[in-house]
Amino acid sequence: MDKNKEFVTLPEYVKLVESYNAEDLDKVLRAYRYAEAKHAGKTRDSGAPYITHPLTVSYILAEDHADSNALCAGLLHDTVEDTNTTLDDIKRDFNEDIASLVDDATKMSNISYMNKEELNYANLRKILLCLAKSPRGIQIKLADRTHNMRTIGYKEKPEKREKKANETQTIFVPIADKFGMYNRKTELEDLSFKEINTTRYLMCLEEQQRCIEEYYDNIQKMLKNIKAILLDNNVSAEVKMRVTNVYGIYKKHLAGKNLDDMYDLLAIKIITENEMDCYKTMGLVHKLYEPYNLVNDYIASPKENLYQSLNTVVIGDGNKLTQVRIRTRAMDAINSHGLAAFWDLYRGDAKYKMQEALETSFPFYNSLKDIDIENPDNEAFLNAVSEEIFQKQKNIYYGHKKIVLPVTATTIDAAYKANPDLANKLVGVVINNHFTDDLFTPIDPEAIVEFITAENAPGPNPDWLENAKTATARLAINKQLNKQKIK
Repeated sequence: MDKNKEFVTLPEYVKLVESYNAEDLDKVLRAYRYAEAKHAGKTRDSGAPYITHPLTVSYILAEDHADSNALCAGLLHDTVEDTNTTLDDIKRDFNEDIASLVDDATKMSNISYMNKEELNYANLRKILLCLAKSPRGIQIKLADRTHNMRTIGYKEKPEKREKKANETQTIFVPIADKFGMYNRKTELEDLSFKEINTTRYLMCLEEQQRCIEEYYDNIQKMLKNIKAILLDNNVSAEVKMRVTNVYGIYKKHLAGKNLDDMYDLLAIKIITENEMDCYKTMGLVHKLYEPYNLVNDYIASPKENLYQSLNTVVIGDGNKLTQVRIRTRAMDAINSHGLAAFWDLYRGDAKYKMQEALETSFPFYNSLKDIDIENPDNEAFLNAVSEEIFQKQKNIYYGHKKIVLPVTATTIDAAYKANPDLANKLVGVVINNHFTDDLFTPIDPEAIVEFITAENAPGPNPDWLENAKTATARLAINKQLNKQKIK
């Protein structure tokens, strides 16, 4: 979809759904007609018929190749909130899974004891808890927010637009990032950035365009050379240019970089047929262009959001440092769409594979549940999520296990994340071969740790609780302290 268009038409939607899920088109169109009847006579702030919004939301989901139940839920997501339709109606007229997805996307309302701000906190909490419940529910909320941000200019009050943009930047962008939904993340970053700081957005946009003009010919020459050497060596691959989004340029400026330092502003992406070809391709690229001693193997060691790629920086044409990213088609689908890509990869098992990946591969899953238990107050919950999950994370290594923690986390946080029973007996830690009995010492990113325990260790005390930085550690420490009181 052209992101400058305000909405899509039904024929455009049908064509997209048919391209990958033609067998379920009748079911999806039934949901469209249902939603169209429910929203009849209503319009958006732009004056367009209201049905254009859920249709476009479902189209965005279809761009990610979402399953048919998610497409139906995208079409129906506002019916319970804005019409006299109930979840029971959705369950009866469609199915329980669609009704559950619609519920995930429906705001809470008419809670008499909450003021407007408290209700907003409660709704944001509901959205965040979808992270630990339903990846597809989050897909729908992100698609909904994307279309609302594309059409935010129709909101009359600047303060409302700015509030919505700030909320997008602080809540929805990190959610998309956590799920590995790069396409959704970068678009929401740019849309909110444009609203929050229009002047700076336009400056970075101009820099992006200037860089494209300046280095385009060099990149095209590199693409041609890489395609040729891959063809000569019987490697089937797609080779194309990738451009950093506008907000990405702004973040690099905040980190003190200028345009000359941004070797990944115009990058090369190579998509191969299999994993072995990824490594073969990197060798061939290095044969053409001298590597600049910056190679990251995220295939062997994926990022926490399932991102996989071989990333290398080479001295390209025009003596310009250029990043090259190499991955398989399946990796590229997951890198671009996150868990949303599972429909194409696993089809009938996609729903279960999504949930399995969520529970086993995403470090925030258990952290979010612990934060929820620890914080009954909605505002406190949101602050805790922001501090512990959405802020910068670090990896440390314990044995063969990678532990993902907030950057402020200390030894006791790492120990409780690794093994609560072990942590209760903690007396010290070896960090990169150096022993310390300071259990509150910070651990540097990428450190290798060994926890030292003793059977007669005194165990947790109130100081542990005061110095713990994660909800997981605090809950476990509190549990142990309560046991000690009972004794």
